[in-house]
Amino acid sequence: MPSRARVIASIALLSVLTLSALFGILSPAVYGSSSSSTTSSSSGCPNPNQCGVLDLTLVGTPSTLNQLNATVNLLTGSICVSCWQIMSLENAFGMPVLSNGSFNTRAGLFDSITVSPNASVWDFNIRPGAKWSDGTPITSSDINFTFGLESGYLLNTVDDFIGLGTEVNSVQVINSSMTQFDLSVPDATFGYVLSSQYYFTPVPEHVLAPMCESSSNPTACYDNQLNLGQDVTSGPFYHENYTAGNTTMILKANPYYWNGPNVSTIVVTFVPNNNETASLLSSDQSDLGIISPSSASSFSSNSNYGLSVEPDRGLLYMEYNVTEFPFNETNFRYALADSINTGAIASSIYDGYATPGYEGDGLIPPSATSWYNSSSAQYPYDFALALNNLTAAPGLSLVNGKLEYLNGTQVGFEIFTDVNNTGDLAAADMVKTDLSALGMNITVIPTSYAALDNDYSLFSSETGIRSEIVVASTMLPIFGLGDIDVLPAYFNYFPWSSSNIAQPNWILPQSADAEYYSLYSVVNSSTDQTHVQQSIRDIDGLNAQYLPLIALAYPDTMWVYRNTTFTGFLSANSYLGFDMGSYSIDPAIFAEIHCSSPTSCPTGITTVTQTTSSSTTTSGSTSSSSSSSTTGVPHAPSNDLLLVIAIIVIIAVIAAGTFLSRRRSRKTTTTT
Repeated sequence: MPSRARVIASIALLSVLTLSALFGILSPAVYGSSSSSTTSSSSGCPNPNQCGVLDLTLVGTPSTLNQLNATVNLLTGSICVSCWQIMSLENAFGMPVLSNGSFNTRAGLFDSITVSPNASVWDFNIRPGAKWSDGTPITSSDINFTFGLESGYLLNTVDDFIGLGTEVNSVQVINSSMTQFDLSVPDATFGYVLSSQYYFTPVPEHVLAPMCESSSNPTACYDNQLNLGQDVTSGPFYHENYTAGNTTMILKANPYYWNGPNVSTIVVTFVPNNNETASLLSSDQSDLGIISPSSASSFSSNSNYGLSVEPDRGLLYMEYNVTEFPFNETNFRYALADSINTGAIASSIYDGYATPGYEGDGLIPPSATSWYNSSSAQYPYDFALALNNLTAAPGLSLVNGKLEYLNGTQVGFEIFTDVNNTGDLAAADMVKTDLSALGMNITVIPTSYAALDNDYSLFSSETGIRSEIVVASTMLPIFGLGDIDVLPAYFNYFPWSSSNIAQPNWILPQSADAEYYSLYSVVNSSTDQTHVQQSIRDIDGLNAQYLPLIALAYPDTMWVYRNTTFTGFLSANSYLGFDMGSYSIDPAIFAEIHCSSPTSCPTGITTVTQTTSSSTTTSGSTSSSSSSSTTGVPHAPSNDLLLVIAIIVIIAVIAAGTFLSRRRSRKTTTTT
């Protein structure tokens, strides 16, 4: 039997072990938190190269993460911007196009695209080793499911908004990586459109096909999915379960992505506007986000932040029906362009973070270097020249400072603009001032996009909005995809695009219209990229010469990032951008962001409280009616409570040991 001394020693050892174990639990609470590197490697990092939690702020909460139902709403003219931003972080488009016209090969799913000499056969090859986020290889079967004719997923459905399916005769799986498209008509632009961020990204057949295989209408089934549950993705991140309306989303690193990523988690906070983004950034509650021009100065002078200004990411424009008098008169359109001070618009509305419209009157701005025509006509503000052009326009005359038709009626227009866009409203007012100086009677009509579109659709060409002016903006220019840039603007821009009503002519006079479509046919049919590039530049020059639409400004996008905890952000003069020229974020750029120090990876900002309206809790977001959730690592239990529990447990162990020792002592004496 053990001696009393040995029993007491055993009790002491047990007490020490118990205290050590509890201290291991308590240490994060006692010292505030565990070290960042320990937390990251134990719970937040799939591997040593993926560490740290990046806090990203985006505007607007996503309503869906299904690319089929996140497209432009034809009734409102709106688009779910945050939806596409998240989806582009999660998915690899075929071969995205950068704003300068080059291919974003680092982010692309395809490593090669080839075309036959007559532009009727296209081959797409998947990059070696590409896998979905669940580890399943990405194969040509997935490409066939997404873009083929049998699945009912995309081609020849209402979601195929540019009608690529009407050109496809057959789709063949050549091998595990190669997919071949045989076209019914030659199209030299087919492959570049299908693989760009302008169209759709390939999806996993093994995930989506079973979801709708028993449905009598698979197309409707695919279209109605929201994909808010944990998704299988091809890009650098995938989301954990998300509840619609929640202001926080968790993105996790895809361990199978071929180009990073270098952080383990992105915590996305959704805010109502860019001013909120600036507020979170300035209070160290966000690492990265887009700000408005008015906030730029507060960050550009602070060494703790970096400011990445990405030029010409949007378009503010003035549109009219070129077939209506007096817009059908070339000299009248010249007068309009000469009289509008686009430099003042860029300076006043965008605080100088925009290219003045006159520098890109052909509708392709200077930053799209592959397509921009540097010798195209420009129309800097020149009031005297505007007056001269007015007097040269037949059917109009200046009488006592008023511009009149031949019957003596003053020329007047209504400018329709989006009531919900303060920048558009301000631009419309500035255009009103400039045109009024020419002697016109101008009225600004703020209205919703839905009402504007409805009015345009209902009225005949002789009355109503089709004879007036629209001032609108879009952050969905196609700069970089030259063959899309040169489409008539009513295919891309509001209001004509959503009305599905094309103008009888894009450019007047008729000779210019014929020249335009001749050049456009070259873009569509030629596989000689040098020839295509020159034709696009010629179209850019033709548009600038005859002004079927007047560009007022090309707004920049401004990303601000905190450089105290993360690095790998873009340099200020990089030709790349956090986004790819539209609503699509560049996944390759985000995959390169990493901790400033490998021993101090942040575990997430824990001071941002988000209140949501849902009553459910998921692995990716926590929400409750009238309660709040906190972004970042979980809070440790109260220090005081844990210390009390530790002391009680230790005392109990010692007391029990002492009692046992005494009983053993008495039992030994009696027996002896």
